[in-house]
Amino acid sequence: MRKLFVLLTAVVFVLALTLPAMAQDQSQWSFYGSVRMWTSYEKASKETLNDLTGSAADTVSGMYYGPGSTSKAWDSGLSGLQDDSGLTWILQTNSRIGALVKYGDISGAFEYGSGPNLRLLYGKWNFSKDGQIEIGQDYTPYFYLVSGLCGPGGGECDGIGFGSIYGGRQPQLRLNYMGFSVALVSPQSTGVPVYFNTAFTGPTGSSFTASLTGYTTNTDTTLPRLEASYNFNAGPVNIFIGGLYNQYKINFGSATVSKQDTTINTYQIGLGGKYAYGPFYFNAEGQYGKNPNNGNGYAELLPATFMLNAGTNKSEDAEYYSGQGVIGFKLSDMISFEGGYVYQNAKVKDPVALFDVEETTGVWYVQSVISPAKNFYIVPEVGDIDYQNLKVAGDNHKLGDLLWFGIKWQINF
Repeated sequence: MRKLFVLLTAVVFVLALTLPAMAQDQSQWSFYGSVRMWTSYEKASKETLNDLTGSAADTVSGMYYGPGSTSKAWDSGLSGLQDDSGLTWILQTNSRIGALVKYGDISGAFEYGSGPNLRLLYGKWNFSKDGQIEIGQDYTPYFYLVSGLCGPGGGECDGIGFGSIYGGRQPQLRLNYMGFSVALVSPQSTGVPVYFNTAFTGPTGSSFTASLTGYTTNTDTTLPRLEASYNFNAGPVNIFIGGLYNQYKINFGSATVSKQDTTINTYQIGLGGKYAYGPFYFNAEGQYGKNPNNGNGYAELLPATFMLNAGTNKSEDAEYYSGQGVIGFKLSDMISFEGGYVYQNAKVKDPVALFDVEETTGVWYVQSVISPAKNFYIVPEVGDIDYQNLKVAGDNHKLGDLLWFGIKWQINF
């Protein structure tokens, strides 16, 4: 019995020494969720194109033209019988559930959105207090949001799709160090080459024709998308500088045309800043780039895309500019107000008809964030996308506008 007691005492003593180390090695999990609904009335003018509201051009070019493309305000329906208004009452696609995990110098996260779809899944090694190596799917370094704008269709909000500095959530190998961030990101090869449809007459027709219809094609990528940024504080102002570069090649040919190829290059550079003064805040950002909808995909403009004349293998790059400014006022923890304006411009020379194609859009919005309880938010918003005119060879095609009155409902848990 005495031997058994001594043995048990020794076991208890060893466990007492090892339990703190074992407890220290245990990972720490923190689960979270966010439910978001978008309820709105949206009204498009008769001149608004299929291309901009999720119909013809999306199937022609494969492009994404911003939040307006998911609006319920425009439905081509039967020929010549399109609707010009609609009610959106949806669970937003950016509703989410996930967890943050920490295990010593290793951390990570996963996040699923409604659908379901995988939003985030990444791990990080904190090799110093100022540096991390990250692998997995996360927001990329080209990421700086200055606006709370939701817009029609109930998309991502935060101004995404309205000329924001945003590279998406992508698989990547990434290094972060003291405000610098550089990543090798999964290359993007969406959006087929197009040229302008000279038969285009108005809202029920597509403004684009696919360049490679009738050809056999395949797409090659040899480089990852490169992204880099630097985020730092200069006194009371937070400043962001960043850029991205993406490249892919399309091979094409047919029974009568020998194999050819065209290389599509995309780059964007962006600058942003945020400044707070008492209850007021002022945010702004701007971008310049080439072919944004072929390597990033969030420019709400028609000619922001690479164009190709397959017959002569002549191509043209689209030139893109955007800028946005935001003013906000926080009255209390329960209520704040915000308003802003977004400008975008894109132009390209059509490689077939050799005329210029250009479009400028303007977006304004005002919203209030009301929080009647902790983690519960009601965000009424009103705004308008003015698609203005599509200039083709000096002629203006009126594109109309899309107006919305909406409320975002959000509960975090």
